[in-house]
Order: sequence, then C-alpha cells, then structure tokens
Amino acid sequence: VVYYNYTPADATEAVSVLAADFGWVQIIPVLKFDKTAALLITDQVTTPVPAVKNGVVIAAGEFIGLTAKLESAPEVPVIYTWLDGKVVIRESGATFAQTDYFLYAGVNAKSKISVTVRTAATDAKGKPLSTVKGKVLAIKAILPPAVTITTKTVPDANGVAAVQIAAGKVLSLKTKVTGTAKFTYQWQYRPIPADGTITAEWVTLTDSPKGTTANAITGAAKAALSIKLTTTAATGQYRVLVTNAAGVAHAAVATATVLVQ
Repeated sequence: VVYYNYTPADATEAVSVLAADFGWVQIIPVLKFDKTAALLITDQVTTPVPAVKNGVVIAAGEFIGLTAKLESAPEVPVIYTWLDGKVVIRESGATFAQTDYFLYAGVNAKSKISVTVRTAATDAKGKPLSTVKGKVLAIKAILPPAVTITTKTVPDANGVAAVQIAAGKVLSLKTKVTGTAKFTYQWQYRPIPADGTITAEWVTLTDSPKGTTANAITGAAKAALSIKLTTTAATGQYRVLVTNAAGVAHAAVATATVLVQ
C-alpha cells in the first residue's frame, strides 16, 4: 500500500481537498498467489508438499493440512476463504499474514478444495478492492475399506456367531463393503478343532477345479464366497481380506464360524 499524504493549508482548503478525495490516496497492489507454493498439502507429520493434480490418498476421518501462500506479505488486511465445493469450510479474520494454514477433517471422495483471498477493505459498492482466486484442487480421497459379513448368523454353543447348515448344502458368505472402489477380495479359512482351541494358521482359499465333488469353492477372490456339497471338513472360521487403492487390507474384520450339522 502506498500512501500519498497531503497537508492542506487551512480548514477551508481541507474541506475542498477531502471533497475531491485528494486528502489520502491509497493504492492497493493486486493480490497474487505464490507461483511455486500457492496451495500446499501436508499432514501432522510430513513436510508440506505442493498439491498435485491427482490429489492425495487420505483415510476416513484423517486430517489434511492445507496452506495458501501469497506472492508477498499483504500491506493491507486480507481475508482467506476456503471452500470445499461451494461450502465455506474456513474463513480467516482480517490479517496481514502471507500464508494461511488449517487442518481439515471433512475430506470426502468428491472434495474440491479452493481458496480465495480478498482485501478486507471494500469500495463504495461493498466489493473487495482486490481479490485473487486459487485453482480448484480435486482431492482424490481414497477411503479404506470397512467390511462385514452379511450372511445371517446365530450364536453356537460357545456363543460364537455361526452360520449353521446341513451337510451337502451350499455354504454362502456375503459381504458388505464401504470405502472407495475398486476393491479386491481374498477369502481365508482355518479349522476349528473339536476342543474349540484354535491354533491353526489362516489358509488362503482358491476356487476348486471343475468336477470337485465335495466342498467345491467358488468366489474365493470375490465379494461372495460359496462352498457347495459341504462336509464336516468345512467347519471352521472364514474371513475376507479387502484391499483398495489406499493399500489398506482389513485382515480380520469379517469373521464367521461355520458349523456343519
């Protein structure tokens, strides 16, 4: 801001000068973002990095740090307004700060973050004397999967949720998954000894060859697992590992005990 100060000779001249708006002349420089660091993304543990076109990977509920930086420190108070789409998520008070930073936990799969900086001072029509709008940053929020088995279960003699079927019938386990697609699935199994003490390691299931006559597995790498012509050998625990682009696999969040009668 450049001020031109004019001292009138007397009160009469002062009125004349003020009426003509020559008492004080305030030149407002155009606000500009820093070309190399207009909008930064960081979190609570890493060094800020420039926002990238493909966005960032973020887990549900995770904070993301957002920083806006002007080309130079403003010489008049400015206001930073942050938007997620059309919703205002933060508005600073009038400040001389060159940067504005805050932690945001409301990122979703369709978040589009932008920031506008305007002068606190306005003209006669109430419009800011200078405004700069940043580019929209589409954050690629990849939410990790959360999975449950939706097949109806009932408590067994030990109080464990169990799917009970008769020998020779089809065991079907279905899942419900939330998060950001695309998902990959892998079912696993481990037997339950007669004494109920589980010590075996999880075994990765694969689809059975054609012509299998007992415990024929299909869907070992899909959302629904099916085992046909079950025998008592199918009794055990089953779980599904679900992975998406966030690189997060949930190992034991979908577990069921199967009892074959």
